[in-house]
Amino acid sequence: MRLYLEANRPDAARRLWERCEGDVSVWIRYSAALLEFVSWRVLGEDGSTRETAEGLLARAVRANPFCAFYIAFHGTFEEVVEFGDEVEDAEEGSVEEAVEYCGSEVMGCWVGTEGAVEWVRRVLIRAWNGISGRNGGLTRGDMDWEEKLKKRMEVQHS
Repeated sequence: MRLYLEANRPDAARRLWERCEGDVSVWIRYSAALLEFVSWRVLGEDGSTRETAEGLLARAVRANPFCAFYIAFHGTFEEVVEFGDEVEDAEEGSVEEAVEYCGSEVMGCWVGTEGAVEWVRRVLIRAWNGISGRNGGLTRGDMDWEEKLKKRMEVQHS
C-alpha cells in the first residue's frame, strides 16, 4: 500500500485495499481513508462522498485509535517521539504500529494532501464531543485508547 501511495498510483492502491477488506492494519485502513478523502475532497470523483471517506476513517480509528491521534496532532508527536523510524513489524492495533506508520513516508502523504490532517482532526473532535450525524458513525468509545493501552500492558506483564 505504501509503495503505491509513494508512487502516486491511487488506482492500484484502491484495488489492493478492496482486496484486503478484512485487514485491520493501519497500512491498509488509514491509507484507504486517505485515498477516499483525496477522491472525494481533492478530485471530486463520482461516487466518492464525505460519508464514504468518514466511514473508512471510522473503520481505521476502530482498528487503531493511536494512529488517528498521531495523524491529527502530528506536530506534537513529531516533537516528542524519538527513534520512531526504528519501529518495525509492530503488532496490529498497538501504539508501536501507529508510530511505525506515522514515522514512515506515508505521513508525508497525509501532511502533503491539502486538508487531510485537518479533516482527521475535525472528525475526531466531533466524535469526541458527541456530535453525531457525520463522522462515519465514529463515537468517543471507538477512540478509547486508554483501554487498549491497558489491555496491551496487561498482556506484556503476564
